[in-house]
Amino acid sequence: MYRKIVTALMALAAQGIAGAALAQMQPIESVDPDVMLPSLDAEAVAPALAVVTVNSLAQMDDAGNQFITAYVSNGLSFEVRFTSCAEPLSQDCKAMYMIATWDAVDPTLQASLDQMAGEFQIERPIVSSGTLPDGKPYVLRFVIADYGIQQGNILSEFSNFIQNATDFHNRIGADVPENAEQ
Repeated sequence: MYRKIVTALMALAAQGIAGAALAQMQPIESVDPDVMLPSLDAEAVAPALAVVTVNSLAQMDDAGNQFITAYVSNGLSFEVRFTSCAEPLSQDCKAMYMIATWDAVDPTLQASLDQMAGEFQIERPIVSSGTLPDGKPYVLRFVIADYGIQQGNILSEFSNFIQNATDFHNRIGADVPENAEQ
């Protein structure tokens, strides 16, 4: 019996890995831009996210809050977190934020990174950029949907965030290692 359970679990894991490897972006026509989303959660934003990412994974953190890790075809990864929620487990939320982080730089380069992040912040007020307390550079975009938001606007938010995070990565350049897993 134990062997059957282990075999079944391994088969499911292999399917999940294969599915992730074969994931691809959905066509833009798969999203109706006029559909009004009354609130935000992983299920509500999944169709728009599937248009701009090659894969995403809905997860729960240690506190029981739902979040999504998304992967873009250019190698960027970021998280989508939900906040101002009326229901437990990050359901029926009125806001979300997207955040991309990178590995911390050598401490001798921190001042230069802080300056670049500050300049980027001034040039791109649509996003926040800087360094986290652990030294990791980040780009963040907050989205408010107090009275709902159209699915097309969510698609635009994801697209704009990905473009800005990619530009930030290119700006900070080779001094910063790979885009960090959240």
